[in-house]
Amino acid sequence: MDLALYIRVLWRFRALVLGGFLLAVCLAFLSYARPTMHGSFTYSQHEQWQSEAIILVTQPRFPEGRSTQEYVPADPEKGLPAVPVGDPGRLSSLALLYSQFANSDPVHDLVRQAGPVDGSIVASPYTPPNAPPGTLLPLISIAGTADSTAHAVNLARRGLDAFTKFITKEQAAAGIPSEQRVLLQVLRQPEDATLLVGRKKTLPIMVFLAVMIAAVGLAFMLENLRPRIRRIDDEHERSVASAAASRRSA
Repeated sequence: MDLALYIRVLWRFRALVLGGFLLAVCLAFLSYARPTMHGSFTYSQHEQWQSEAIILVTQPRFPEGRSTQEYVPADPEKGLPAVPVGDPGRLSSLALLYSQFANSDPVHDLVRQAGPVDGSIVASPYTPPNAPPGTLLPLISIAGTADSTAHAVNLARRGLDAFTKFITKEQAAAGIPSEQRVLLQVLRQPEDATLLVGRKKTLPIMVFLAVMIAAVGLAFMLENLRPRIRRIDDEHERSVASAAASRRSA
């Protein structure tokens, strides 16, 4: 590789290379940010933030606080067996069902009544990160995802409020006594958000490299089309003549 030759070619077409560099910087910047109508710039790519609310599906009298299983006595006259109070298996199944209620159209309609939805709201059964596979707990997660922390927190709160209002309304419409209603206890309020997807710099880097490669390639193509005749300097010419004279005298 003749590095000196490459440097000479780039220097000869320095205006072209410099123009390509400026164009590469501008295009890379525009692929990362775009101008707005107000004369400022905004990011071309949006971040994704997520805020999450955790809800415990339970019932009155805090059954989770008992060390032994409590039962509702059997009723022989009605033929009803003893029923466990706060059965973890049943509450976990209700959490799975209620997460579908939270994703239903009636709940989303309640969310939209509070304003536009700039993102998404998704409910699902919640499992702690370190829990064994297949673990099902009486917990529900309502997650709001948006392009900023504030929007994500706002969506999660609206999803939580709409879900609790829906369940309360349905319980009241069914005439379920308060002492027999399923309770939704909020364990974690959506007060902050975590970054899911950041702004990637891959596209600006690729744009910059592509433009620079094109500019340098064009410089070498022009060099091949119009090779420059290099002048031999006087000192080199004298050394060649001296060497020729020495050979003749010999």
